[in-house]
Amino acid sequence: MIELHELTKLLTHTQHFVTHESEEALKEHGLSLAKYNILNALAQSGGRLPFSVLVDRLGCVRSNITGLIDRLQEDHLVQRVDHPEDRRMLFAELTDEGRALIEVAAPCHAKAIQKAFSGLTEEQQELLNKLLHDLIRVEVG
Repeated sequence: MIELHELTKLLTHTQHFVTHESEEALKEHGLSLAKYNILNALAQSGGRLPFSVLVDRLGCVRSNITGLIDRLQEDHLVQRVDHPEDRRMLFAELTDEGRALIEVAAPCHAKAIQKAFSGLTEEQQELLNKLLHDLIRVEVG
């Protein structure tokens, strides 16, 4: 039987490997994976999301999202938009430059992910998907 700490090390190593492949592919577009994830989340949602939704979707703390949005705004890829009725709520919105960049970066990211998982057959990928879903659905007592 496999030791659980070995399994944990393998999962961590796998996550680092996939992240590295993604980061390398996104370098040519001047993006980190964290910045890409924000641009992608915005693009997938029609171009605008509240900061709180980005925090939930990306699993980051608000200060990390705020810092990333600051840098993306400096790069003219996103802009902050105030909520028309609630001054406490801010939206991040893709600019035209941000939309153009995510359109070219997304296929490069997809290709990197495909490359990272190319060592597995389609059936193995489906099994891994099922197993990982089963793992995260386990309730912690």
